[in-house]
Amino acid sequence: MFFLKFFTLMMSLFFFSCAKIGYVYDQGIGQMSILREGVDNELVLNNPQIPEIQKEKIKKIEQYKKYFFEYFQKPVSKIYSKTTFLKTKSVSHMVVISPYNKVEALKECFWMVGCFPYLSFFEEEKAKEYAEKKRKQEFITYERPVYAYSTLNYFTDTILSSFFYYEGEQLAELIFHELFHTIFFIKDDVDLSENLAQYFGLELQFEFFKVYGQEKSVRVKQESDLFKLRQKVLERIDDLNRLYEEKQPPGVKEASLILDNFLKDDFYPSMEKYCQEIQIDKKICFPLGVKWNNASFAAYMTYEKNIEQIRILHEKTNKNLKEFFEYLVVEYEKFQNQDAKETFAEYLFETK
Repeated sequence: MFFLKFFTLMMSLFFFSCAKIGYVYDQGIGQMSILREGVDNELVLNNPQIPEIQKEKIKKIEQYKKYFFEYFQKPVSKIYSKTTFLKTKSVSHMVVISPYNKVEALKECFWMVGCFPYLSFFEEEKAKEYAEKKRKQEFITYERPVYAYSTLNYFTDTILSSFFYYEGEQLAELIFHELFHTIFFIKDDVDLSENLAQYFGLELQFEFFKVYGQEKSVRVKQESDLFKLRQKVLERIDDLNRLYEEKQPPGVKEASLILDNFLKDDFYPSMEKYCQEIQIDKKICFPLGVKWNNASFAAYMTYEKNIEQIRILHEKTNKNLKEFFEYLVVEYEKFQNQDAKETFAEYLFETK
């Protein structure tokens, strides 16, 4: 089955430009290597040379997987039945590109699998080469390591040693997030797909660890405060885009000056003040510790912009988490069966 899927992926090369041929080929080879080097978990757990701390995390991932599929009453797949020990700390490197005069993640589209607001590279050097090429074309770039991803059922994903970067509840949330992609993914809308996986990953973590009552109220309050802070970041991004639109910078140099002044005189001071207002310690006031540019702002938008709308919709439906998932599946089927010009996000949030 793997080689059939890999052959299909390679055949898609004929539909791409030369640049995309190289990218898809490298991704195919990298993915094949990860799967080929996967070792059955049972063998890993019985190997005395594997550190116990890593074995414990593999056992926990198996528990999270079992819980996930039982919770949503889905057949248990073979995902995460093997472990791949990587030669690097992260599994890949993500690159987001944005115009110099607008905060917007520019999308790359691929036959069969749709469009994505970023590219990921298994080799860090290839990521740097791509980013440098885009910078020479006067795009703004943002790069970061990636510790987990989903192939959306195109392949049978293995546990990656990069997962071990996460501890405790973070690891559970990560696994629930990635598994959610395997049962629900919206083609051509990575933003909403990521936001849904993020929302369900967190909520399912609460369910798994039985975080209820007062404890959940405290946790939800903490998350709510961080959400308010994240929303402030999104509001400031809108302000920056308005600045670009008003000033119409003719080139990268002029746009960089607008960004620098915005960050120094507006963004950082307003974030520090807001963290003080809602009593978030400066050490965890995350916007202050990031060196922002158009591309990093655009990457941030991909993961944050629909979270509160999802939460509000969930509360409005008055359904438990599993029922809410089933509701989304039905709504997506309705959306796909109509000749709609709107996106699924617009259909879901503006008409409900």
